[in-house]
Amino acid sequence: MKLSISVITGLDEGYINDYSNFPISIGRRKDNDFCLSDPTVSRFHCIIYKEDNSFILSDLKSTNQTFLNGKVVHLPEQIEDGSKLSLASNIILIGIL
Repeated sequence: MKLSISVITGLDEGYINDYSNFPISIGRRKDNDFCLSDPTVSRFHCIIYKEDNSFILSDLKSTNQTFLNGKVVHLPEQIEDGSKLSLASNIILIGIL
């Protein structure tokens, strides 16, 4: 299984990448797997990992929180195909391939 991660609106709009190795770190620092330039994204904002046949999103104590389908992520949450993440100004679409 693969994940497609694409920024559909926001400062990093148009950035897209596919992943088959997990976990995937998302944040502002250049050593993240999915690196965003928005200055209000935390250096290490969130992470997506695979557990059995599911993908799980976990916030990494980010300053401006991680939202999954409009709800704040406090505990690890399962990601479905078509899920939308909100990280600062960016709306990110998740596709399961």
